[in-house]
Amino acid sequence: EDLSLLPPAINIRPGVEYSSARRQWQGIPGIERTQRGLLLATWYSGGDTEGPENHILLVSSENDGRTWSDPLVVIDPPTPVRAFDPVLWHAPDGTLWWFWSQSYGLFDGRAGVWAVRCSDPSASTLAWSKPRRIFDGVMMNKPTVLRDGTWLASGAVWSYAHAGFVVREDM
Repeated sequence: EDLSLLPPAINIRPGVEYSSARRQWQGIPGIERTQRGLLLATWYSGGDTEGPENHILLVSSENDGRTWSDPLVVIDPPTPVRAFDPVLWHAPDGTLWWFWSQSYGLFDGRAGVWAVRCSDPSASTLAWSKPRRIFDGVMMNKPTVLRDGTWLASGAVWSYAHAGFVVREDM
């Protein structure tokens, strides 16, 4: 069984092992603001560099970034699967999406873009859907909404690029 194709757990009570004091580095940050003004930031970290110990984190700020919470949510697949390159995005209906890539080891030649969504990002506690795999590759940009309402998300597999993956809202 390919562990990188299994949905990871969503850890809504991350322990001290994910604290800022233990973080050695971070990469590919993203940020989004909810309607109630809460800033949410995400990045990946874990281990001492890019590799199978990587995970993604979500933190918040209620004062325009002057201070930040401890990690609120962590997605940390079982080693040797890594989570990396997270993206936060508000869909036109107000749903908050949290995308990331997942790969077996540093890069398995395929990777995969995964997502969870929060239907009410203005709630005091964010509730997330189950993770689902959307397509092969790595997505490092927010989707674009076309005039007809279709979401266009670009993904890349490092040996070649794919442009124009269509992500449907009913996925």
